[in-house]
Amino acid sequence: MKMKDQLDTTQPDYSEESLLKCHTKFNTIIEKILSVTMDAHKVERSIFKHLLELGLLILNLYFSKFNNGNYGETINTIEGEAVRGDKSDRKYFSIFGIITISRYLYHVQGKSLAILDIILNLPKRRYSYFLSELTCNLTVNRAYCEVVNFLKRFVYLKLSVSAAETIVEDISCEYEEYYSPVFKFVPFQHFSFPVHKH
Repeated sequence: MKMKDQLDTTQPDYSEESLLKCHTKFNTIIEKILSVTMDAHKVERSIFKHLLELGLLILNLYFSKFNNGNYGETINTIEGEAVRGDKSDRKYFSIFGIITISRYLYHVQGKSLAILDIILNLPKRRYSYFLSELTCNLTVNRAYCEVVNFLKRFVYLKLSVSAAETIVEDISCEYEEYYSPVFKFVPFQHFSFPVHKH
């Protein structure tokens, strides 16, 4: 079987449109800051909010470089040859906001696999591990509603109370899995990918 360091798991065919949006947003932030005169704390808040928006664009750019998890028409697995099917969308709720990730599913023995989810160690639910960790730490000695209000006021995230409860409950039940290294979630011994040459 091929090992991780022998695989071409990144496919640098990122979207030029996504890259342009990042550059445009950054330039807009600089131009706005240089064109205004206002209280320092208001400028600080404005910069922070815009940097969160820029972060969402950059994160989207990162996902775009993986070519929708397209690793060829077939992939060899321990259960046989998996055939590439259609794309399937999933939501990724990050600290910067929500991103829709479109990736190919592979099918084998009546099962469907999203290879990109495995390679990038995406969570089972929509909430990112970083957002989950932040939420979990904020809930220590705080009511869930206080945490939700904090995230809305300072990070501009609209997280429901029930979502915060679900995140903390998941972390409590899956603590060991949650803090495991990325490589634990990438069973490369179960897959062999074609090496893409550029």
